[in-house]
Amino acid sequence: IRDLGGGTTIDLTGGMGADTYFMSRQAAHADYCEQDPALCAIAEHNFEALGADNISCHAGDSLQYLAESGQKYDTIYIDPARRDRQGRKVAAFEDCTPNLLEHLGLLRSRCRHLLIKASPMIDLRQAEQQLGTVSDIHILALKNECKEVLFVVPGEAAPTPAAIHCLNFPRADSTPQTFRFTREAEEAATAAFAAEAGGWLYEPNAALMKGGCFRLLSQHYGIRQLARNTHLYTSDQQTADFPGRTFRVLQPVTLN
Repeated sequence: IRDLGGGTTIDLTGGMGADTYFMSRQAAHADYCEQDPALCAIAEHNFEALGADNISCHAGDSLQYLAESGQKYDTIYIDPARRDRQGRKVAAFEDCTPNLLEHLGLLRSRCRHLLIKASPMIDLRQAEQQLGTVSDIHILALKNECKEVLFVVPGEAAPTPAAIHCLNFPRADSTPQTFRFTREAEEAATAAFAAEAGGWLYEPNAALMKGGCFRLLSQHYGIRQLARNTHLYTSDQQTADFPGRTFRVLQPVTLN
């Protein structure tokens, strides 16, 4: 939220209020919306206990509140529920509740930035096409497991190539491995291929795997890809700060 301008923000899917609380620490004012009145009351109590006096709570339909209030925010945040009526996990925007694609016009008209938290299983290219204009995609992994994907949709800005930010936290309290790229840069990059494994072997972290950054890694770090459809890399000398796992090759062996 610091990079999205601070100012005013609204969480349309408040829940327990954790996301609202942490956003409020970077915003001048935050609105929390939750359709369950009991859950809204609990969150309001917790905000008061935490001294978060810049949060206003609203119980009821958040999209109706947004439409009727007429207010425009610096940031609108939405984290649609990812389970269907049978309790099964879903990933696509149209299968989540609420279906934000049906309200995209309203959402974009009421903010400078729309921040969407999505499933780690979401199809990135399909999501970009459905949203129309995406300025940034943040892929977050913890302990090399992809946890969340965040899309930043500008309210009125002209379309620009989306910057894809891949972050993997080796531990919850550690500094993340980071790599930023665009699809255009990935498509323009040329990967080098190895005839055999060198002294070192590299495996990109889960965020990079999800983002689809492969040829650019070879070019950027000066390492060779083992095969076109195998996302493992090698080098004779160790490459420092590789965003993933690094192994020392002791001995090549056959599969049997």
